[in-house]
Amino acid sequence: MRPLDLQTTRGDEIITVKTNSLLSSPTAATHWAIIGIFIFLAVGGLIVGQSFFIPVFFGVFLALILSPIRRGLGRLGVGPVSSSGIMVAVLLATGVVLLYLISSSLATILNESPDLADKVQDRLKEITGLFEPVVKAGEQIDAMNEGTREAERVVVRESGIFSLMAQTTPYIASQVLFTIVFAF
Repeated sequence: MRPLDLQTTRGDEIITVKTNSLLSSPTAATHWAIIGIFIFLAVGGLIVGQSFFIPVFFGVFLALILSPIRRGLGRLGVGPVSSSGIMVAVLLATGVVLLYLISSSLATILNESPDLADKVQDRLKEITGLFEPVVKAGEQIDAMNEGTREAERVVVRESGIFSLMAQTTPYIASQVLFTIVFAF
């Protein structure tokens, strides 16, 4: 009989109820706790190390994809360093062309942004109309508390797209450099 099995008697016979749980013994519970802790630590380690692991895995992925092309260029007499340089140049040229194609769409979206802002404001006015009774109740509470001091004013300054680009450009450039180094 295991420690968590239950026994009862009914007249002269003894009835044993067996537990078939995964956590039927203290050692099984300890094993599951250790596995859970390991999973939490592994996920936490990947989150902390993502700035290193993402370019490494992307570089390995690129190396696996581009190795047949490098071997084919090697059969044509092009050295491995030259073929890697050619492939990096082709990848960069493809990236520049894609950015150029996307920039026209982005320019259109940015030109239409005032119209989008007006649409969003109209939609917000529709939604805030549902909260009008709550606003009126707040005004009544403010009217009852007129003798109290005025609330402090808070100013939130939002950063623009250029400051965001200035902050993220070094990070993206280092990711691209890591990827190119680990790809070849």
